[in-house]
Amino acid sequence: MIAVKGRAARGPTLGDPMPVMPVPSTLSPFSVGRASPDTGEAAVAAQRWLAAAERLRAAFRIGAAGHPLVGKNLAVLQPSGATEASPLQCAATDLGARVAQVRLGEPPPTAADFAHIARMLGRFYDAIDASRLPQDAAAELQKHAGVPVYRGLGDGDHPVRALAAHMARQAGSDGDDLRFVLQALLVRTMT
Repeated sequence: MIAVKGRAARGPTLGDPMPVMPVPSTLSPFSVGRASPDTGEAAVAAQRWLAAAERLRAAFRIGAAGHPLVGKNLAVLQPSGATEASPLQCAATDLGARVAQVRLGEPPPTAADFAHIARMLGRFYDAIDASRLPQDAAAELQKHAGVPVYRGLGDGDHPVRALAAHMARQAGSDGDDLRFVLQALLVRTMT
């Protein structure tokens, strides 16, 4: 179980400050593993994430979403040659975060090198997206970075996709369900 603390977003648009919320490791935005949630705690945490995503959607619809991640920096680790933006990058940029694509070069660093890389990145960035890295490298980053390390949030089999699908069924989809769920996770973990 991972406890994630959040602070109120700047501006009145996101509602009251979110309380400390336990996030089962299966739903954690910086979870390296991907198991499906099956506990009562996971269901409660999922409902809280969905409520935060709905607040963001409502604020966006009335033009009052704001930019709660202004001044925050997200590093997106990519192998050489990769250029496409992930849904996470787009969600972060929409909230005002600066997103830097960090190329790892050739040959890619070994898992042992990632301890040093993680400490360095943790000094410069508020979060790291390691979705295109091997499992052992992402685990090493998470262990040493001191900031949230996201792993595979945009992938089709990640629990975040299930939350977005559930949100679409509850509120009727406008096509941006994944964006708002990702934004809720970013606001929670980067502020």
